[in-house]
Amino acid sequence: MKYIFLIFTFIFFISCATAPLLPNYKIIEGKIHPGQTKRLSIKLKDIDKEYILKCNGKEIGYQRFENNLVAFVSAEYKFLEKHKNPRIECFLEAKYGDKLFSFHVYGLNVVEYNYRTTRLTVPKKYTKLSDEDLMRWKGDVKVLNEVYKPFIRPLKSKITARYGNRRTFNNTTQSYHSGTDFRARTPTPIPSANDGQVVYAGFLLFNGGTVIVDHGMGILTMYCHFSKVSVDKGDMVKQGEVLGLSGNTGRSNAPHLHWGVKVSGNWVDGLHFLDEQFNALVSD
Repeated sequence: MKYIFLIFTFIFFISCATAPLLPNYKIIEGKIHPGQTKRLSIKLKDIDKEYILKCNGKEIGYQRFENNLVAFVSAEYKFLEKHKNPRIECFLEAKYGDKLFSFHVYGLNVVEYNYRTTRLTVPKKYTKLSDEDLMRWKGDVKVLNEVYKPFIRPLKSKITARYGNRRTFNNTTQSYHSGTDFRARTPTPIPSANDGQVVYAGFLLFNGGTVIVDHGMGILTMYCHFSKVSVDKGDMVKQGEVLGLSGNTGRSNAPHLHWGVKVSGNWVDGLHFLDEQFNALVSD
């Protein structure tokens, strides 16, 4: 019996020694109204970790300032109509060893808001559509859907670096990561995220083989480290059209695609932009 006790004690200590020491995050409670946003600020316990922030199962874009993670979460206008549970739960995900752990960091109660009601008087034809106007409206929807065609993610491969990461090159040069890196073996065809006009196609010192596409409305997308550029400046490209082949050119240590999104003069988190665009399409 004594030996059995010693064996179990030994196994217990071994398992404790090999188990990762997990940080403790306090759950912050708050409230949010439909159609509004809430700024989240999370003090990270391990600054060397890569993190994913998810609210109600949806990945949320964020910016990172050393050991602080800052993000905005929103509740859509009809949140309480569409969801049985009137809460938004946010979790921080990080890997410890080979396992992915999820830490509950925020719980936001979605509280009804008494929005003001406005009554407008317009010609009756805009409230009771004739068959002719109904057909016209359906045609308008098709036109607008083409104009507002959602951007697509350039690749479905593993993300190797996220927007906002702080970087040090050769222990000297420091910068933040202004785009999203996707794993892309050479030569992987890289498609345009949406329709647009090529405003740059060539090779740059740091970016290597580069293509920049202007999509209008102040939105540009940039694709870097190509081994081959397949378009020319001035070309009009369609969503999904191949811009070039992935590579390892410029300031790069492995074959990949650096994908940048610029909105109104600012480089933003492209993955968050892909999510945000659908919110912008909703109109009552």
